[in-house]
Amino acid sequence: MRKFVLAMAVAAISVGSTTACATKGFVRDRVGEVNDKVEGVSKSLEETQERTRQNEARIGEAEQKITQVDQKAVAAGQSATEARTAAEAAGSKAEAVEKATKRI
Repeated sequence: MRKFVLAMAVAAISVGSTTACATKGFVRDRVGEVNDKVEGVSKSLEETQERTRQNEARIGEAEQKITQVDQKAVAAGQSATEARTAAEAAGSKAEAVEKATKRI
């Protein structure tokens, strides 16, 4: 039994002390695969950043157009208010003229 335990201990030490070394070719292949993936992700990131820049420019243009439309809407509202005021004044004058003509 003692020999068996000793043999097992020697076997365990032998297995544990051996190193598994990767060959240069294996490492080169794996590093190449990783580099290819990194390059692919990098290219995808650059494309995404370019699309983001284009979208930001389009958003800026849209904001300018919205501001212009808003200003035109405010001006149209002011014109409508002025037109209503003028119409009310004209209506008052028409009533005054009508009253004056009835007196005659």
